[in-house]
Amino acid sequence: MINAKNALLSVALIMALAFSGMATAETHVIKTIGPAFNPMVVFAEPGDTITWTNMSAHDTRSINGLIPEGAEPWQSQMGQNFNITLEEEGIYLYECSPHIGLGMTGAIVVGEPNNLAELEEKVKSAHGAVQRAFRKAKQAIKARQ
Repeated sequence: MINAKNALLSVALIMALAFSGMATAETHVIKTIGPAFNPMVVFAEPGDTITWTNMSAHDTRSINGLIPEGAEPWQSQMGQNFNITLEEEGIYLYECSPHIGLGMTGAIVVGEPNNLAELEEKVKSAHGAVQRAFRKAKQAIKARQ
């Protein structure tokens, strides 16, 4: 005869086995090396965390209007390592505020790059470094297809 305790343990075991095969969020690390983010383009899935390290003289800031609609913008503290969890699919363009003039930009592609066409138009009037980050993201997306 099965008692309630054994039945609950069996259900818990079945649930644990069922959920163990599900995908878990990942952490992607971007390291600053001189005035550059490495890697410059990162691919992630919704719910993944992006971590910037070696930020002693840098910050990371999403570029206004160049992230997916509905996504939360971010701005890290200068000199502080930083992480953020991204949920909205699309391309996120970001910069190091004091080093944008040196080309310090990057791109994060979360899930499907569904804002590619929209960014194509917006980036035309952006700083050359932002255009470069977008161009690199497009090349990386094409290489993955």
